[in-house]
Amino acid sequence: MVIKLAGATVGFERIGPGSKAVWGTGLQGYLPSDVSASALSGFFGRPDRGSEDGKVSRQWAFRFAGSGIATVYDWKGGPGFNIGGNSKLAVAAVYAALGLEAPPEAFVA
Repeated sequence: MVIKLAGATVGFERIGPGSKAVWGTGLQGYLPSDVSASALSGFFGRPDRGSEDGKVSRQWAFRFAGSGIATVYDWKGGPGFNIGGNSKLAVAAVYAALGLEAPPEAFVA
């Protein structure tokens, strides 16, 4: 898949479960609360299993623009989905992949 990010067309591809690329990523933002797990599964495919400690039950991981990493995951069964990554661009990339515009409140301060 290709997406528009900061005016450029970049690749956005799913990476496999357990990829070391997601190690060290952190919370960067949030998806709107009305984006459901079934909608994400319909768009991105079946989620990968969550973390061994049970804090995440399902997740998707992506590489974009060469070295950017983005993750979408549920955290402790809370409402909605978090966006993790190695930069704030992860939020913009996930929103762009879903065909949404990321509002300022989507980003973690």
